[in-house]
Amino acid sequence: MWDICVDDVAGFTRDFANVERRNQSRRRADCQAIRYHPALSGDTPLLLTASAKSHNYRYYTINDDASSTTGLEYNDSGLLTKATQDKSTNRATRMQQ
Repeated sequence: MWDICVDDVAGFTRDFANVERRNQSRRRADCQAIRYHPALSGDTPLLLTASAKSHNYRYYTINDDASSTTGLEYNDSGLLTKATQDKSTNRATRMQQ
């Protein structure tokens, strides 16, 4: 079994809206970050002190980002003429030992 200490978990969601008479767009952005320390091996207890001898762990940082944009366009009669959606995701992982 791995001994893990989770330092920090953070996340947020942001919504952006732009509404005009004939065009509407909405953007949503989600971000999550986690940082944690697993021990180097399953049989070694995790020690986190200021001493250099206690640095028997790996330090991971993982950042996940996702966003989506939805757009709607209407003609002068109010009928929907175009709908679009774009999505993007990104994950960055960093490990220090």
